[in-house]
Amino acid sequence: MTALRAIVADKEIRSNQNQFKSLNPADTRHVIGIFSSADKENCRDACVAARDAFAGWSNTPAPVRASVLQNFARLLEKNKEPHIVTGK
Repeated sequence: MTALRAIVADKEIRSNQNQFKSLNPADTRHVIGIFSSADKENCRDACVAARDAFAGWSNTPAPVRASVLQNFARLLEKNKEPHIVTGK
């Protein structure tokens, strides 16, 4: 199983040395996914990206934000197969 991608500010976080497994709590024999651990710099970058995006997003009218989220939901539903993690 390959590590699942984490992206912060359009930059992929990938660490082959610092990874962790997420186990299915109902059956810990099944690995749900392998994730790269974030370090302090990754966390700082994520906070800066969120802060930078906040002003633009909060100034976007609610109907436009709703449309963006609904479109994302449709895209996720349409392309859900590659994103499903079963742990089997």
